[in-house]
Amino acid sequence: MIEGSCSKCGVKYSVDDAHAGKKGQCRKCGARISIPEPDEVITETQSAEVEDDVPITPVFQIATTDSIHGWTIVAYKGMVTAHIVAGTGFFSDFSAGWTDIFGGRSQTYQRQLAAIEEEAIDELRNQAVTRGANWVIGTRIDFDEISGKGMQMFMVSMHGTAVRAIPAPVAVDSPETPLRLNGTVVREQIRKNAMRRRLPALESSVTSIPEEVLESLCELRLPEGVPLCVRVALSDDELQNPRTKQLAKQALRQSPRQAVRDAIYAMLLQNPQVVGANTLYRDLELLDLRWVLQQIEGPDKHGREVGLQVLSHGVAATYTQQDIPVLRRLREAIPQAFPETAVEVEVKGLLGGKGTKWRCENGHHNPLEYRHCTSCEIDRHGLPRRDFNLDTAIRAVDSTLTVLESVFRR
Repeated sequence: MIEGSCSKCGVKYSVDDAHAGKKGQCRKCGARISIPEPDEVITETQSAEVEDDVPITPVFQIATTDSIHGWTIVAYKGMVTAHIVAGTGFFSDFSAGWTDIFGGRSQTYQRQLAAIEEEAIDELRNQAVTRGANWVIGTRIDFDEISGKGMQMFMVSMHGTAVRAIPAPVAVDSPETPLRLNGTVVREQIRKNAMRRRLPALESSVTSIPEEVLESLCELRLPEGVPLCVRVALSDDELQNPRTKQLAKQALRQSPRQAVRDAIYAMLLQNPQVVGANTLYRDLELLDLRWVLQQIEGPDKHGREVGLQVLSHGVAATYTQQDIPVLRRLREAIPQAFPETAVEVEVKGLLGGKGTKWRCENGHHNPLEYRHCTSCEIDRHGLPRRDFNLDTAIRAVDSTLTVLESVFRR
């Protein structure tokens, strides 16, 4: 067996020697993994002795059955649960999607439900990986509506048993089953490959992207098309067709959420004042509380300011019970990350009298009632004048924390 770990998230894995030199994908964070050459081969006779030390395989799966065909369960890691809460705003584009209703079925609504279910599966997977499992069996999923006290929310609950399993031995003389691929899958892959080849040429003509290209990106959900769609959605060209921007935003809604987050985060870190970036980020409900916490607690002042900006404007599409401790930690970390740098000093007036003013970190004196410096326009915490500040971020944390604690106490 070849042992290794993901360079991005650190999760450990072990794979068969036959995969040496191949490429793989981390099932926790999605990063590409290069399988190294084996340092030590674990034989079949040795496997029983090191069974408890075998890391998680990169092939992580979830099953609704209590047994796994072709696998042998070697350890039970306990029950894992995931509760995903989505506000009614998550379905805000439902009313705009009536045109895709055929035979009483809405594709837009189904895609939104599928997105919530994917979030629940990701949460279940993360909990199982933490416990050292590579399968979840007996999985059950429930959909509930939560209403009352002026709130109307949608909850997806998923639970199952985390186990660690190894491939069962395969008889040498067993007939080999031929691999079959669905024709629809093949045709879709051909379309994806064609679009990938076309993307570099489209990058140079953002203001003249054909509508059919954006419609295809909506259907194909290509991560490679996310930067292009972001540029189209934020384009300030007055001659651009409004429907083009609408299609670009819809393509971003259908694209892998982490790819969209990464693209907008990178843009904000490069230029926090990109026109329309805050609105786009809020409309797509891309808030990642753990990323914000990483920025707030980081050493880079610019990164801390972007984290505060994202927290003030953003909202997550879904929340889980595990977000509560993250919010509590943010509530403590924000004041520590942005201590007050202004000092109150006594200054002489024109007629010899004395008065109290606050002095910013750049040495300018300002009246006590002023929130920003009249010379350099930073506030008492050294933050520049923008449409967010320390108070707006803390209010966002407190209000979200109140709702989640109220819902998950039930």
